Amino acid sequence: MSLAISDLFKTYYGLEPGRIQSLMAYTGLPVAFKLLYGITSDTFPLFGSRRKSYLIILSAIEFILICTLSTLGPGTEITAIVILGAMAFCNAFLDVILNSLIIIV
Repeated sequence: MSLAISDLFKTYYGLEPGRIQSLMAYTGLPVAFKLLYGITSDTFPLFGSRRKSYLIILSAIEFILICTLSTLGPGTEITAIVILGAMAFCNAFLDVILNSLIIIV
């Protein structure tokens, strides 16, 4: 996925490699807070479930974000960063939930 993001910034926006890497660092920032996602999902259950509801909601949000980015186009550079950052947040949260489900089973 990082290759596609790099190509997007290079081809669509015409950015230099240094600027591309700094923007990709911003999109990868939500991964740094994975510990908080596990604590959140264990502490605050949604709809009576600690993990299943988070899994369904975040998967739906990530699907909507992917569809938005692919159908509407990235728009401005800031819009692309916000959408990619939100996708990274959903992906990191889902990774924590899936890993906790694997450990329990």
